[in-house]
Amino acid sequence: MLLVRLVVAAVATAAVVVVAVPAVAVAVAAVAAIVVAVAAAVAVVAVPVASSSSSRQ
Repeated sequence: MLLVRLVVAAVATAAVVVVAVPAVAVAVAAVAAIVVAVAAAVAVVAVPVASSSSSRQ
C-alpha cells in the first residue's frame, strides 16, 4: 500500500511539474514581450524628443 501511495505521489508530482514548467515559460515569455513593447514605445517617444531638443540647440 505504501508503495502504491509513493507511486501515485510521484506521478502527481510529475504531472504538476509537466503542467507548471510550460506555464512558467509562457508567463516569462509574456513578461518579456511586455518589456520589449514598453521599451519600443519609450524609444518611439524618446527619439523624436531627443532629436528635436538637439536641433533647437
